Amino acid sequence: MLSRLGAPMKSTSVLIVEDDSAWQEILSETIASLGYVYETASSSKHAIDKLKKDNFNIAMLDIRLSDTDSENNEGLEVLKWLVDNNKSTKVVIVSAYASSNRMRNAFDSGKVADWLLKQEFSISTFYTCIKGIVDEPPISSAG
Repeated sequence: MLSRLGAPMKSTSVLIVEDDSAWQEILSETIASLGYVYETASSSKHAIDKLKKDNFNIAMLDIRLSDTDSENNEGLEVLKWLVDNNKSTKVVIVSAYASSNRMRNAFDSGKVADWLLKQEFSISTFYTCIKGIVDEPPISSAG
């Protein structure tokens, strides 16, 4: 891929962490329509394995990743791993589960760029969110 000036462009890569196949398809198609590359993971373990191997500009996290996740915390395990490992990946949470305390704690991590509720999801809001992240300078992975 080349920029207008003929220099190679760095492709934006997105990790979509979502267990629901319908939502995984919506997010994948939307990311692809923006011209970004993506990979998917349906569990926190699968996501962390991918994050250990590759660098992603953005991780899109669902909070509840299985019917057995009664505490709705599995997606937050991925966020904790990103914080603990100083990854520069920015996070967008796309979830039906939100509480003011959970949201505050997630944003306090310094990694979360946005929290989108599935009940209020719109493609135009999603585009604005992702384009805003891509156009921001990277998060420093130092200290």
